[in-house]
Amino acid sequence: MKRSQIPILLALLLPLTGRAAILTASDGAASDYFGFSVSLSGSRGLVGAYGDDDKGDASGSAYIFRNLNTATGDINQNVKLLASDGSENDLFGNSVSLSNSIGLVGAYFDDDQGFYTGSAYIFRDLNTATGTITENVKLVASDAASGDRFGNSVSVSGNIGLIGTVRDDDKGTDSGSAYVFRNLDTATGTITESVKLIASDGAAYDSFGNSVSLDGSTGLVGAYTDDDKGTNSGSAYIFRNLDTATGTINQSLKLTASDGAANDWFGFSVSLDGSIGLVGAYADDDKGNASGSAYVFRSLDTASGSTTQSAKLTASDGAADDNFGYSVSLSGSTGLVGALYENAKGGASGSAYLFLNLDTASGNVTETVKLFASDGAAADLFGVSVSLDGDNFIIGAQQSNMFSRGKAYTGSVSSMTKLDAGNASRTISGLSFISRDDWIIGQNTDYNTVILSAGDTANVTASGKAIYIGQTAGSDHNTLAIDGTLIATEVYIGSTAGNEGNSLQIDTAATFGAVTLRLAPDNVLSLEGNYTNTAALFARLGPALLQVWDGNLNLWTSVTAQNVDDLVTVGFSDGYTAIQAIQAVPEPATCVLIALGLGALLLRLRNGGNTAKH
Repeated sequence: MKRSQIPILLALLLPLTGRAAILTASDGAASDYFGFSVSLSGSRGLVGAYGDDDKGDASGSAYIFRNLNTATGDINQNVKLLASDGSENDLFGNSVSLSNSIGLVGAYFDDDQGFYTGSAYIFRDLNTATGTITENVKLVASDAASGDRFGNSVSVSGNIGLIGTVRDDDKGTDSGSAYVFRNLDTATGTITESVKLIASDGAAYDSFGNSVSLDGSTGLVGAYTDDDKGTNSGSAYIFRNLDTATGTINQSLKLTASDGAANDWFGFSVSLDGSIGLVGAYADDDKGNASGSAYVFRSLDTASGSTTQSAKLTASDGAADDNFGYSVSLSGSTGLVGALYENAKGGASGSAYLFLNLDTASGNVTETVKLFASDGAAADLFGVSVSLDGDNFIIGAQQSNMFSRGKAYTGSVSSMTKLDAGNASRTISGLSFISRDDWIIGQNTDYNTVILSAGDTANVTASGKAIYIGQTAGSDHNTLAIDGTLIATEVYIGSTAGNEGNSLQIDTAATFGAVTLRLAPDNVLSLEGNYTNTAALFARLGPALLQVWDGNLNLWTSVTAQNVDDLVTVGFSDGYTAIQAIQAVPEPATCVLIALGLGALLLRLRNGGNTAKH
């Protein structure tokens, strides 16, 4: 034995966390369209259900979910939000935004100031609220007019709110505008805006304000039917210093697509984080009619005049009518793009695509990971809304869950890409994914765990890509637990450079294709079930090829019934058989230590792991 097995015993002291759940409303009903809008801030999520009927048919509601960093499985809301003056057909919840404990909800068909003038509502203290609550503040436009649809889009950052009014007429019929509200942490009653935003070159039917995003004192506003690159090609506008601006102001910067064309609808969706912006153009035709695309813009804190994108995003499997770019979200250098009519689980079941390293991306870029609902079905519209904050995301599916009750799905970026935080655990629950890159659990750190739940599928078969559990010599005691379906080319359990205690756990419910399992010395493959002979063990592995790194031969060699000297196989009463590869057959006393260490590890995986994944 190369190193002490004591670190394995320390795994018993590490807590497991979740970060994967399916969100539903406890009182959900047909045609609520829960999930049409979503927003995430830290461990809290806000989900709109504009078709809910508590205050009359389609009056609408929204729901707060807390502790999403530890939630797993199916969960209901902590708080339900309603408008105190809600009424029939207000569509409260058509747009939502969350910043820390403040929520902003649009109701763009509210009639307080005339037919479909619209309004928005502020809710505070959402970190502690319980039950069903109504707003602290109502927001309206000082110059509201019938048909303006104030609240068509909303965004809140800190104590500042930004509201889109897609049918305002300041620059011509339906030219559009947006409104800034400040001091929302202390405001009361009904208030009007601090600043009004319009485009300097706005014109009739531009639809400025259809989408908005606010980060700090900078706002990004989409105008998807602007005509700069052809009829309805679309554009977007940056506004800075919104914490001090007054009156009516024009943009600091205009964004367009370098390859924009008529009817692309660039600006239908927008997201801003720091100096990077992401703009969706879901009717772009690169992969077929309305296949869709999205565009990345950098240095938005200093650029002026007009600018075009730093990178263009498309789906590697994009097809006509997917509507990739219908929804977008950006956090740091990671982007999430919804394609609600994509067909991963049937016609218009929908999907979403993750993009990494957008701070350096250039040219045309395709996704790192494609996500879809494991229980998805035709017409679910998964991806109608997306929200990303740090490592976590929410994706809405407004028409899933029987008669369009709707669902939303949460997860973590690291669980499907690279979890290397150290002493961290993630669960994949309700989501399946296809990776175009390596899937890594523990690259340089120890005690990282990912659990793929029953019913979920991980596909890592892109050319030259593999799964690594403990990728380098500096990564020990990392675990991938498979309850679902694994489709991969190669799985490396441990590093050929030398590490220990990394484990692939295959439970009874797990299925997998013709994958090669490469087991390095002092690392572990564990299978649910007790195996008394090698033939039964390899029968359980099914189509998988198990190979063991032999320190003497310095190459991968297939392990057969006649070649097992490099393995220690131990049966356990808790229902697992564990296999550990070693460089030389140890003395009997050493075998006992290995058995004890593996027993502790597997007991922890079995008991602690099941707590997180079921």
